[in-house]
Amino acid sequence: MQAHYSSSRLNLHKLAFDDQEFIFKLLNTSGWIKNIGNRNIANLEDAANYITKINTNPDYQYWVIRLKSNAEAVGLVTFIKRNYLEDADIGFALLPEFEAMGYAFEAAITILTAVLNETQVSCVLATTLPSNSASIKLIERLGLKFEKSIHEDQETLSVYKITNAALQIQLLITKFYNWFTSSDTLPLNKDELLSCCLPELSVFKVNATSSTHLNLDEFVTPRFQVLSDGTLTRFSEHEIAHTTKQIGAIAQRYSYYQKSGMHNGVAFKQYGHKLFNCIETAQGWKIATIVWQDEL
Repeated sequence: MQAHYSSSRLNLHKLAFDDQEFIFKLLNTSGWIKNIGNRNIANLEDAANYITKINTNPDYQYWVIRLKSNAEAVGLVTFIKRNYLEDADIGFALLPEFEAMGYAFEAAITILTAVLNETQVSCVLATTLPSNSASIKLIERLGLKFEKSIHEDQETLSVYKITNAALQIQLLITKFYNWFTSSDTLPLNKDELLSCCLPELSVFKVNATSSTHLNLDEFVTPRFQVLSDGTLTRFSEHEIAHTTKQIGAIAQRYSYYQKSGMHNGVAFKQYGHKLFNCIETAQGWKIATIVWQDEL
């Protein structure tokens, strides 16, 4: 896999010798010690030795997460083939002051996209302590499902799994929602949203008394307009919970989601439900229909 990746707010670069101060800080946080383990990093020399150990193991890949805005290191995202697991697992850790800002999800999705595009893996795993509710919440948001419990190094670990096909659907829906999120660093690209959908896309907006049908252009064009002309600013839309059912080349995704931002200068927050019907094509998975209803 590559040494560098980027997303809307983040740059990811392979762990390097110069990251020893950051490693010393991160691996001595209470969260790392409690949920991952004490690596006995007492000084910068220990941190440098840890980095060398990671970078000389071909089964371990670590990327440092840095903010695009100021290049500050905020966490790690990892992809590791452990000898006690059948497949490689995705991992993440943040400095406590940068938690609950969406950085871990953004970094993990970036690496999962690279895994899908650059490797031939059939599935991806994630492991966590059963007591680590924050990690479990993020793992499930990434689309992984509980597979089993294992005992390793005198600890019980929960193992989560996502198949290649399920990962493709997860990345498709994540890409769809991410398109609506305002970015200070990436210009809005209509083709990115169009690439998620079949040209024959049908969209149904439903309320208590009626429904409105839209084709692809009728759905995309006005949303591109309000996100580009300043009507909607600081806007974000993301899933809170979801379930996916896949049978062969068809899949259905239910999303409970939140959207928030400024509409003509007035702050708002709203929740809603979306039902995506997807099909697998020669170009990958595409959205065929969307039905959505916002909560009042």
